[in-house]
Amino acid sequence: MNARVAHHVAAMFLTCSAPAFAQSSLQLPLQFDLLNPGARSLALGSAFTGLADDATAGFSNPAGLTILQFPEISLEGRFRRVESASLAGGRLAGTVTNRGIDTMNGPQYESHLDTSAGPSFISIVYPRAKWAIAGYRHEFVRVTQSFKSNGVFQDDSTREQALKGDRELMMNAYGLSVAYRPASRIRLGASVALYTAKMNAQFLRYDPPDFFAAPNYASETFRSFSIQRGSAVDSVFSAGGLFTIKQGSDAGETAADLVLGIVYRQSGNFDFLAYEEDLFQSTTDARKNPTETLSIGLSSHATGSLTWALDATHVRYSSLLSGYIGVKQPADGVSRFQNFILDDVTELHAGIEYVLPLGLSPAVRAGAWHDPNHLISYRPPSNPDQLDRLFAAYLPVSDDLIHLTFGIGLALSSRYEINAAIDRSARTRVLSVSTVIRLAH
Repeated sequence: MNARVAHHVAAMFLTCSAPAFAQSSLQLPLQFDLLNPGARSLALGSAFTGLADDATAGFSNPAGLTILQFPEISLEGRFRRVESASLAGGRLAGTVTNRGIDTMNGPQYESHLDTSAGPSFISIVYPRAKWAIAGYRHEFVRVTQSFKSNGVFQDDSTREQALKGDRELMMNAYGLSVAYRPASRIRLGASVALYTAKMNAQFLRYDPPDFFAAPNYASETFRSFSIQRGSAVDSVFSAGGLFTIKQGSDAGETAADLVLGIVYRQSGNFDFLAYEEDLFQSTTDARKNPTETLSIGLSSHATGSLTWALDATHVRYSSLLSGYIGVKQPADGVSRFQNFILDDVTELHAGIEYVLPLGLSPAVRAGAWHDPNHLISYRPPSNPDQLDRLFAAYLPVSDDLIHLTFGIGLALSSRYEINAAIDRSARTRVLSVSTVIRLAH
């Protein structure tokens, strides 16, 4: 799996039990860039399916564990910065009155930064002849978000309630991988992991002091709340292979001229509680949302110093839709589920590495990957009503992203190396520092 890959395990949650609740919980849509572990992989544009030649292979492609000749320990720390936009106000229909905060035509959005830093990956690999085994822990999602909305205007008598929301989500994988090399050109591997997920989200809605006034979040005239919370554990399976297509005449086992890699990964099934309460009702609901990914990659040690890698990863996001958003039938009897869009995507990754013939064998790396839009969106009908306009404003169609990646590596000795990398796009930054420690048998 790659990049945001398989752990698209991810999103297995968000349930919306009524239109008002859906509006609250989807006010700030979730997006995950679930990248493979390791600074080297990150610097190569996460094109690692066909390479998988270090201790992070236990997660990325377990077949690659048989490439390693010595026991290894890998440690990584990451800093993440993600920019998200949420609907903050504006007018969706009618004429701007210029009274109070009714001064802007069209939906108005605010940007929010979510940052996190800390240890993200650890693995221990023990190779033995044609076999290898590895254990790992990988943090692939850590989200902390807060936002406010003044409430959009629809006409001279309709205004959405103001909203204040907070959301936290953490997802980790604890896995055991085994690999076997049945022939010189065939390497196979599999992994079983426990995926843990924990989410806590609260969305508070307020009535303003009067129709055109800014909301007073400290002294509301009416208040209701929506909550999404829960913690869950599920087991998942992944399998991978590395197949040498062309062997160089002067290449060793770990320096094939062309290698094909394949990885399939399941997702987890998670139940989360959705709860809403106002003056009149309270509801609960839960959903399971499975998905899966398939990644195919090519890599080549073109020369003793130059390595390149290409990956394509298909992610079945569409399978998340029924659990991600479940809107009950509104009073007008119009079903809107078919207007929510969450498409399957195929990510493309590419990277190159060059090892300079100098002391410490410094390696320079660069890559890029195409990140298709995978935010849930709403496409209203040709004659939208108020609720259609609201959902379209909450969930606009987003643009694809292009990520550029760069990194360096130093072999401080035959048993110790350090790598650093950055992945950046128009909305994201990921910084990674990782180390590899090779042990004697």
